[in-house]
Amino acid sequence: MKKVAIPAQKVGAGKTTVSIHLAVLAMQRDIASCIVDCDPQQSANGWYEEREDDDPPVVDGQNDKTRTLTGMLKIASDDGYDLGIIDTAPHAAEAIGEAAKAADFCIVPCRPAILDLKAIGKTIEILSAAKTPYAVQLNSCPPKRGVGENSMVKESRDLLTNQDIPLFNTAVAQRAAFSHALIDGRAVTEFAPDSPAAEEIGGVLDESLEFIK
Repeated sequence: MKKVAIPAQKVGAGKTTVSIHLAVLAMQRDIASCIVDCDPQQSANGWYEEREDDDPPVVDGQNDKTRTLTGMLKIASDDGYDLGIIDTAPHAAEAIGEAAKAADFCIVPCRPAILDLKAIGKTIEILSAAKTPYAVQLNSCPPKRGVGENSMVKESRDLLTNQDIPLFNTAVAQRAAFSHALIDGRAVTEFAPDSPAAEEIGGVLDESLEFIK
């Protein structure tokens, strides 16, 4: 089973939203996927409780507080899943390090704002120490107006590139469709499959699969 971790020490980076949407789209593409929910807030598990479809499932430690990440990943692997997406806990350097060591690749979601860009430094240090491939994914961005990227997105991209930090080509905009989809346990590729939001999530999944193939 391939494993993708989504670490973010800063609350509000969008890691759970990214986790859910990637897992659903992978399932839609016939990649047997699951979410490994390590976040004590259990947001992914709450989403799953509203969902009508059984897939993609959420593996968590809610009913077994002694369950470790290793144990949760073993459950997912034994159940035959091809892709496990690890939703990590914020403000937990040790847990992020553990997830990074277990993962084949890490997606680091980050808003295109100076405080958020500075905050990912510690996360990147942890991933570098774990020697796990990673890339920053600009998330909750202002939508494009016209042909080019929003200036905030471009400035953030330039800043990260100048620091030789790996970066996704796809930036995901802040769109109401993401929130509307999650309300009743769906993802945007189910709620609005032809929308710009669905296209952006597709781009993130395409790039992620290239990293782990």
